[in-house]
Amino acid sequence: MVRLWLCIVLLLAGGCAPLKAQRVKAGAAEIRRSLYVPADAVLLAETERSDALAYAHGCTGVLVEIAYGVNRPFEEVIEEYHQALLASGWELSPSYSPNKTDRFAFYRKGPKVDLQIDSTPAWVSLPTLDPDRQHFMTVYVILITYTDPSNDDCIG
Repeated sequence: MVRLWLCIVLLLAGGCAPLKAQRVKAGAAEIRRSLYVPADAVLLAETERSDALAYAHGCTGVLVEIAYGVNRPFEEVIEEYHQALLASGWELSPSYSPNKTDRFAFYRKGPKVDLQIDSTPAWVSLPTLDPDRQHFMTVYVILITYTDPSNDDCIG
C-alpha cells in the first residue's frame, strides 16, 4: 500500500516508471486503434517495443511497427494515407518536405506522436517479410513513435 501511494505521488510529480510506461503503452494503443488502414491492406506483422525508445531525462516511449501488403502501387497507397491522415488531425512533420518520388512520408500528431510510412524499411525490426513479399505488389511499414506526453524533455 505504501509503495502504491509513493508511486502515485511520484507519478503526479512526473515519476514512477511502471505507471508511466503503462500510460505510454495505452496512448500508443489508442493511436494504433484509431489509425486509418486502407480496405485492401493485409496485415503481415506487428510489433511494439519500448526498449527501442530509452530516452534520457526519464522519458518513456513506445515504437509500434506494422507491415501491410497491397496489390497496387505504393504511390496510390501513400496518397490515400495522406488524405486520410490529414482528415483525422495528423499533419506533415515540419522537418519533412514531400517529394513525388519519395518512398516514405512523415506525419505528426501533436508534439509526442510521430508516424512514418515507408516502402523500403530495410532496418525495421519486424520478423522477415520476404515470404510475404511475393504475394503483394507493395509491402509497406507504418512506424508509430509515441512518447510520454507528461515529460517536456520527450520529443517524438
